[in-house]
Amino acid sequence: MPSGADENMKRVADFLDISVEWTDGTPYGSTLSGRLQDFVAGSLYPETTQAVAALMLDPARRAERLSVRETADSVLRERRSEPHQAVLADTSFWHPKEDDIAPAWAHLRSTVGTGLASVPLDRVGCDALRTLLRGEGDAGGPALQRFVEELEPAIAATGFERVVHGGGKKSGEPLYVGHACISWSDGDLRVWTDPFFCPKAPRYPNHYQPLSPLDFPEERHVILITHTHADHFAPGCLFQFPADSIFIVPDVPEESLLSINVRRRLEQLEFHDVRTLQWGESLELGSFEITALPFYGEQPLGWGSEAGLSDFNRGNVYALRAGGSTSLLLADSGSDPRMSIEEYTRALRREVGRVDYFFANHRRWNLYPPQFLPSSVPQYLCFVPDEELARQQRLMLEPQEFLRAAEVLEARYAIPYAMGGAHWFEERGLGFDPLKKQQRPTDFDADTRELLNSAPPELGLTSDFELRFLLAGQHLTENGTLEWREGLRQPSTSDAFRPAGRSSDPECFAFSGPGLDAELLGDLASLTTLDTGAFLVAGPGFSELYTSPSGKGDFLREMLARLLEGASVTVVRSRPALSAAPFGTDKDWYSLFRRLHLQTFVRMREGDVVAGHLRRIARRPPFRDLPYELSDGIGRLLAERPPAQPHTPQGPGLPPEQTKRWKQIPIPWPSRADALRERFEPVEMTLALVLGKLIHNSYIGCLTLGTAIDAEDEGAWFDSILSQDKA
Repeated sequence: MPSGADENMKRVADFLDISVEWTDGTPYGSTLSGRLQDFVAGSLYPETTQAVAALMLDPARRAERLSVRETADSVLRERRSEPHQAVLADTSFWHPKEDDIAPAWAHLRSTVGTGLASVPLDRVGCDALRTLLRGEGDAGGPALQRFVEELEPAIAATGFERVVHGGGKKSGEPLYVGHACISWSDGDLRVWTDPFFCPKAPRYPNHYQPLSPLDFPEERHVILITHTHADHFAPGCLFQFPADSIFIVPDVPEESLLSINVRRRLEQLEFHDVRTLQWGESLELGSFEITALPFYGEQPLGWGSEAGLSDFNRGNVYALRAGGSTSLLLADSGSDPRMSIEEYTRALRREVGRVDYFFANHRRWNLYPPQFLPSSVPQYLCFVPDEELARQQRLMLEPQEFLRAAEVLEARYAIPYAMGGAHWFEERGLGFDPLKKQQRPTDFDADTRELLNSAPPELGLTSDFELRFLLAGQHLTENGTLEWREGLRQPSTSDAFRPAGRSSDPECFAFSGPGLDAELLGDLASLTTLDTGAFLVAGPGFSELYTSPSGKGDFLREMLARLLEGASVTVVRSRPALSAAPFGTDKDWYSLFRRLHLQTFVRMREGDVVAGHLRRIARRPPFRDLPYELSDGIGRLLAERPPAQPHTPQGPGLPPEQTKRWKQIPIPWPSRADALRERFEPVEMTLALVLGKLIHNSYIGCLTLGTAIDAEDEGAWFDSILSQDKA
């Protein structure tokens, strides 16, 4: 990789949002793939889901009161149906077969463009993606490399510069990364809890951007996972860690509707050191001692329920000792039928001792059971017995419970977390933006600042703990002061966060990888018959499929997804296509490029000799008056052939009225084109590039798809098509 390319790749990785798609062959779906949640809401409880969503999600009806009895009756009616009862009697619904679930694709979407790359998550793909994201070398094949190259100029224009310092913070002092992610370092080893990283974006101020492992110098990492809800176990975020990172995870003997076997899933993603800790077990790593403790709360039946749990949301909470201080992280804990939070914190005080930094949340989630349906955990409703449907469930701590727990633990500092912590988390529905004015709490979310008004005299608090409200990117020091992580500072009122832009779905697909063989290319060519606006730019190592925009190409794109299922092929979706990126800033140029390629490909797909068609294009407007030396010179650049002799202009060039017809667009020409740029106008250069790409792509496509070529090599192919324009 060229000098500086590793840092350029890290900068590109900062602006990528990564999600993992899982294959799911289970009958009803798993929580990893999302099929289970869709099945519960859409098949088990369709009428109740629709009714509850209308009240909770429709802005025009938010003021209406949720009819508890009415929705409970709706749940009971749907539960009595024979199909519903048949599902509940099937053990594969409650415990999906783990062997039928596997990672399939990593989807990479950039916050600076409309591109979307998909990398197959076999062993090679996992390692290639991790290598690429960490800037440790070329990987991922031509499609992914071109995707990255197209992003680099846009990211450079944001002005973002990384600030990486060696730390200097004491190992026991926590850094708030955001939501449920806290980080510590001893200078050699960095510890993380529940990483949920958001990508950097141009719409955020440069001095206040999300953090990730790429912003830190440590090479060794330990990651603690508390439980497997999507905002605490986010597989896409974890590819930014090295493969030899140490993961500490809960022990899940059998995957269920409530718990993912996180150890197995991490090993499927090619992480090589995943360790389970039982409750009460400890582990020393570097200067840190990590103890796993019981996870209570956020269960299908919350505080006040009289029913027991046959299964539960399995997890760990952690105590971390370092630098003479102790941090306790309760994640989404609260009371549940097994133990109240009051009893639990008293037990923790005896087990852990006095706590210096107490992290917990009070994110409400005070819901009536039918309200689970439009949430991220609709399967919780399946565990609520009929007699509990009208009883409100408290899944997490109330503000007063949070404060009482801090007193029982004799904490020095009580810090609310796992409730967002920055603007980019609010965008994803993970709590309020703490920089905004205080917002009205909902059934789901609370504002951290409401703790200031939640300690009435009757609560009887006598401890002298201090509340600390951290923003993402802030350290809490030993003496209780807040410091910003290097390179960050709090936005002012002039640093407005711009809304996320909306873009249409990408319509072009680039492919590369070992699975891109002749059979798959033939199938891709056949697919184009489903869409009159579709064509293939085919090559043995890199190919692109163009589809019609919006709805016209929907069926082709659906069939493409089925064709690629299980194929070891990296896919990049973009608008414009990567091969047409130089023209993508202007609709006229892009339209010309697409129209010519479509016409040529249809002939190629039918097995026709296309050279004659290309000759007719070359001698008609707008290419008719292009100097031969220019067209041939561009062709030599594309075919990577050295020029036979220095190029000198011959012929009149384009008439002035034609240069005015086309807009000049900036194209990053390679240095090899300098001699041409000095002699020809930008519009002439761009027209020659359109024609040259058409001729070059057609030659490669004919070779790949087996269409006849009436030339010995690409040089002869170019010469036979352009020879009529010789002066």
